[in-house]
Amino acid sequence: DTFNCFTRTDTVQVHANTPRVEETEGASVLELYPNPTSGSFTVKTSAAGTLTITTAEGKRVASYKIKQGATELSLPDGTAPGVYQLIFEAEHTGQRQVMKLMYRE
Repeated sequence: DTFNCFTRTDTVQVHANTPRVEETEGASVLELYPNPTSGSFTVKTSAAGTLTITTAEGKRVASYKIKQGATELSLPDGTAPGVYQLIFEAEHTGQRQVMKLMYRE
């Protein structure tokens, strides 16, 4: 355009306890479906790790240890409809991925 602006989208990994940030173009360790969900959903990961679900304010709703491959999960009873963050941290590499989960009753 006239201002020489452009848009770029990258995936960024932040490694805990290290001062570096590593860009991984297109790398994804977590798949989520269906999204939006009515309460039950499947996560598919390329590594074992911990999946934490938080509110937009950062309050933990649930945390799960999951294995590599597909795992079926359900939101806890009493979870209000809304947008939540899923934070996956791979067990051996510390690779971290954050996704949004929409919950509709």
